[in-house]
Amino acid sequence: MPFSLRLEERRTLLIVVDLVFVNATTLLALWIMAARAGWPFDRAYLLDQSGWFFFLSAFWLLSAFINGFYDTRKITDISAAAIALLRTIALITVAYFAIYFFLATPGSLPRGVVGYQGAASFILIALWRVLYVALIQRPSFARKVIIVGGGWAGRTIAQAINGYAKAHYQIVGFVDDDPAKQGALIPIDGNLGRPRASPFPDGYSPSPEGVVAPATVQTTAPVPVSEGAPEPVLSQTPERSEGAVEGWSPSPAARPAPIKNHKSEISEQSGDPATYAGRNLPVLGTSHDLVRLVKENGVSEVILAVSHNASSALMQGILDCKEQGVQITLMPVLYEQLAGQIPIEHIGDNWNVALPLDSAEAGGFYPMAKRLFDIAGALVGLALFAILLPFIALAIRLDSPGPIFYRHERVGKGGKRFNLIKLRTMIQNAEPDGHALRAQAHDSRVTRVGRLLRKMRLDEMPQLVNILKSDMSAVGPRPERPEHLAELDKLIPFHRLRNSVKPGMAGWAVVNYDYIDSIEDARIRLQYDLYYIKHQSLWLDLIILLRTMGHMLMLRGR
Repeated sequence: MPFSLRLEERRTLLIVVDLVFVNATTLLALWIMAARAGWPFDRAYLLDQSGWFFFLSAFWLLSAFINGFYDTRKITDISAAAIALLRTIALITVAYFAIYFFLATPGSLPRGVVGYQGAASFILIALWRVLYVALIQRPSFARKVIIVGGGWAGRTIAQAINGYAKAHYQIVGFVDDDPAKQGALIPIDGNLGRPRASPFPDGYSPSPEGVVAPATVQTTAPVPVSEGAPEPVLSQTPERSEGAVEGWSPSPAARPAPIKNHKSEISEQSGDPATYAGRNLPVLGTSHDLVRLVKENGVSEVILAVSHNASSALMQGILDCKEQGVQITLMPVLYEQLAGQIPIEHIGDNWNVALPLDSAEAGGFYPMAKRLFDIAGALVGLALFAILLPFIALAIRLDSPGPIFYRHERVGKGGKRFNLIKLRTMIQNAEPDGHALRAQAHDSRVTRVGRLLRKMRLDEMPQLVNILKSDMSAVGPRPERPEHLAELDKLIPFHRLRNSVKPGMAGWAVVNYDYIDSIEDARIRLQYDLYYIKHQSLWLDLIILLRTMGHMLMLRGR
């Protein structure tokens, strides 16, 4: 088997080399500082200043992860990586000078070290990233893969690779047992990460346990927003994905692009697998050909994109490939790694692997540590908010008549209902008939002060009281209104799993996808939420909170 680094190993390589440069530039900065001050640059001096190596390395890793410097897409996107690198250095610099001016004893810390180190590390790490991208774009460095399954799931993972990690992978082609697909070219162009709104047929509503009673679903136009409901949804008819429920087939609108079944087109495209990237990929054979194709093409990884039980021929081929040292990866697992989402339409028989059934929430240490973190953070946040509240309350009252605070019912963990508290950002009586209304991007009922509060997300700050009452957590899926939740539970499979954890003020879906305006957006938000539930940890919570603070400073609220 040819030598080929996996995606996580490539990310690890980047981190290790970056840390080498961070410490090398720290050494350079200490040398400059010693030279300017006339101090001897010797072992005693370096031992005395050794704390800088640990401090700047730790700050680098924290800042880099906050700014997404090691996100899959940014690894090979030079412009995105440059922006993330600049933000990473800037955050380290700002944090250091905040410590220097407000926390440290005057004269106890030097000012030049971080400046010298930041400038030098930006140059070296930028050059290293450019060199890395130039190297991995060479075909000899790409990780060759074969996708087993040329259906919708196979095309979805091919699109995800093409969109998130095109420079890391070279897709040789598909293996599929369907006789009609042999020798065909399968198109992989499409709307990445945004397939159909729901994988179930018209008139049925899914649940994690299977299919429940028929539900009446109608297509509706956008309706106005309700106060405090920033996650609007629009009803639309659900459609089924392949392999979701046996015996049903997708509606014509849900079917992917037709397969081009002419072998002559393969020879016209020179037969180079790289030629197919972004257009069409060939079906190279059946399960019986898998081992031969892996050996002939030097394939390092086989991706299983089948939503049903594997045939005996496929199982034999998988075992033979595994014996040869080839990595076998399930499509939902790879999609999860690339997109930070769990692809609910393509779970199929792998639901026990893909869904967050054994999350940290069920443990002992994490819930206790998170609760202590919630209480401490809420107390600090309320103390700071109390300083701003008189000025905010005065601005709200002068801008429009009505109460300062707004309460409405939301659904929390286990379906428990609670009253969520927000600052009022709309005119009084925004729901004159008492019915829950849905949100629009630009609602005319939002006041001038309310619009600014929403941009800065300061209207959410009273929810710190909900955190102290244990209705919410600092991080988690955003809480839904009962009326909206009932609709989404009918339309989107596994949507009820959002209620397996406490809702949060900040969330993985919010920092990655922001607000929702349709059933399709709600489905994607759920995929991010399920990813968070499956991988929740104090480290991920910290990253989400810090990214949320960045969104607040950049006025990304709505």
